[in-house]
Amino acid sequence: RHEKRSPARITRPMIRGGTAWAMVLLLLAACGSQPQVRSGTNTPGSVAPSPAPHLVGVGLNREHLDIASYRGHPVVIYFWGSWCDPCRAEQPDLNALAARYPNVHFIGDDVVDVLVNARSYVLDLKVRYPSVVDSSNVNPQAFQVPAVPTTVVLNGKGAIVGRYVGTVSGISKQLDLLLS
Repeated sequence: RHEKRSPARITRPMIRGGTAWAMVLLLLAACGSQPQVRSGTNTPGSVAPSPAPHLVGVGLNREHLDIASYRGHPVVIYFWGSWCDPCRAEQPDLNALAARYPNVHFIGDDVVDVLVNARSYVLDLKVRYPSVVDSSNVNPQAFQVPAVPTTVVLNGKGAIVGRYVGTVSGISKQLDLLLS
C-alpha cells in the first residue's frame, strides 16, 4: 500500500529570500561583465527626462537621506557595492566630480552589501557624500539600473536625465548644462 505524501510547502519568506539571493547573484555576475563596463563606454548616457522614483533611506552613518530634499538642484546617484572592482576603480573620478560641482548633490546607493565592508569602502576611498544602505536591492530596480557601477543624473525637478553604466565619462557636460 502506498502512502500519500503531502507536497513540500513553499512559504513567502522562502520566496522572498530566494528572490533576494537571485538578485545578489545577478548583480555579482553583472558587475564588470557588461560590455559597457569593460569597454568604458556609457550607454545610453543622456536620456529623455522621466520622473525619478522616490529614494529615501538610512545612510551608512545612520542619517536619514531623502532625495526629495534636494529638489531645485541637480542630483547624482551612484549605485555601487564594496564587492565591485569597477566601482572601486571609478570612485576617484566620482570624488573629483563631487568636488568640482558643489551645487550638485551626490548620493550613493550601496547595493546588497555587508555594512562593515561598505563603511570600509567609504573610508578607504575617501567618499565625501552620503550613501543609502540598500540591502534589499529596491532602489536599483526602481531606477532601472542594469549593473553596478551605474550613475543616474536627476535635474532640479527630480527627473532622470542621464544614466551612465560603467563610467562617469560624459557626466561633466550634462552637469554643466543643468547648472547653466
